[in-house]
Amino acid sequence: MKNFLFLSILFLGLGLTSCKDDEMHSHDDDTDYNVSITIEKPTADAEVTMGEPMEVAVKFVHDEGKTVHNVKIEVRDADGNSVMVLDEGHKHEESGTYTYQASDWTPTEHGTYTLYAETSNDAGEATKSATASFTVAHEVSDEYPVTVTIVSPEAGSTNTVNEVVHIHITMVHDHLETIHNGLIEVKNANDEVVMTLLDDHIHEEDGDYEFHSMDFTPTEAGTYKVHAQTTNHDGALPQHAHVEFTVQ
Repeated sequence: MKNFLFLSILFLGLGLTSCKDDEMHSHDDDTDYNVSITIEKPTADAEVTMGEPMEVAVKFVHDEGKTVHNVKIEVRDADGNSVMVLDEGHKHEESGTYTYQASDWTPTEHGTYTLYAETSNDAGEATKSATASFTVAHEVSDEYPVTVTIVSPEAGSTNTVNEVVHIHITMVHDHLETIHNGLIEVKNANDEVVMTLLDDHIHEEDGDYEFHSMDFTPTEAGTYKVHAQTTNHDGALPQHAHVEFTVQ
């Protein structure tokens, strides 16, 4: 008797929660499951700011006004790995339209990402999906506190023609945040560039960048200058240093 009573309660519970109970829902198999997915935010190729909540808006609309069933929305990185699942579950939206709108994800790393949205029918079949790629940019900042130090050659030092000049430069961010663009050049007395040793996006996330070079060998006597500079992600707020030395 107890077993019978337990089974009766179990089946009753399943009947109350099952999407396929016709007494609870106006359900059909919907094998075609013609649902359109529109990612309204972020828009394709949008640029969002790191450290700020990103607004996400996705709309699922059944073309025939039937029930919208299983839904999943997630953020994926450039390699297709899931970064965060924003929404997942059986919605059973009988109006034929399900809308997700929230700002639950705050990007903490810059790069290229994809918002992925999918939906499937009650059986988890006939999956439809949509994607929108976007870029997370660095935080906008009005300062770039980086100290550039030319360790070698020393200011006023003397070097010899046809001998290698050791060039050693450090760039240290005051808050140990990312060092971005770097430019290191050797110039002559007329401020003309003799050799460019570095002109690249460094992206040193530790905030402490060190440069060594044995590439410059002067072939003429005269006064020379080592110029070192770094700028932020947008190529602005330059921080620089220079030293002059003599070649005999």
